[in-house]
Amino acid sequence: MDPLVQQTLETQYGFQFVRRIGRGGFAEVWQAKTAEGVPCALKVSLDPLDLDNPGIRYELENLQFVKNLAGHPHVVCLQDVWQIAGYLVTRWELAEASLEQILQQYAQQGQQGIPLQQLLQYMADAAQGIDFLNGQGIVHRDIKPANLLVFFGRVKVGDLGLAKFIGASTASHS
Repeated sequence: MDPLVQQTLETQYGFQFVRRIGRGGFAEVWQAKTAEGVPCALKVSLDPLDLDNPGIRYELENLQFVKNLAGHPHVVCLQDVWQIAGYLVTRWELAEASLEQILQQYAQQGQQGIPLQQLLQYMADAAQGIDFLNGQGIVHRDIKPANLLVFFGRVKVGDLGLAKFIGASTASHS
């Protein structure tokens, strides 16, 4: 993460970084705590944004729309969006684990997978989240166990990074 971005998040916004959770092609995700001690996930772009690019501006508008979706029980909540020194920073609610991690835990215990009744509940939760997103004109495009996140034993659809609004150009994604 760019040192200026980290310093700004710590001093101006009061975040305390706990650990890096992951890194993808666009951003890295950090477990953090707010100034009030509330756990969250901070996603920080790896590079500054080209704000002259119409595709980037459109994606920023989409993030504001996603932020307004807050409150659905099966979609991860986007809490804040900032641009700091040209970098995109988003704050999300922090999950306990992903279904991918839970599946790995069961495999390490010698089990073949997630117990059927638990898995059926997880899939029903995910289906409700996907259905809600589709009803809002959003197609997720990257549903996989790593993007199905567990909160208090229930699943929420997360990582809306590849989500596209129905009818939108796909030119900005490969």
